[in-house]
Amino acid sequence: MTEHITVPKGHVLRTKADVQRLSNMMVMSVSYRYDTIIRHDENDESYRDKDPKSKRARSYKTWDGISYESGYGGNRFCKMSCAEWFAQAAHKAGYRMTDQ
Repeated sequence: MTEHITVPKGHVLRTKADVQRLSNMMVMSVSYRYDTIIRHDENDESYRDKDPKSKRARSYKTWDGISYESGYGGNRFCKMSCAEWFAQAAHKAGYRMTDQ
């Protein structure tokens, strides 16, 4: 599930950990935005670049730790090997399926 971020005025979320503090679900990925700045190369040609100091979270994807959609997770996985990789990573991190 993709969530767009609304934060209190004056707060900036720069890392996945910052975003996780706002969510009750597991944050799987974060999209960031940057301001652009003009830089100059060795030939004094100008080009646009990301300003690393302006990094802030724009949106994030969550997982409730339980749900699974068939068909490789709907839009969550591009192919079965990606779903398998995710399952292996979750297992290594200690997540287990239990009877509820």
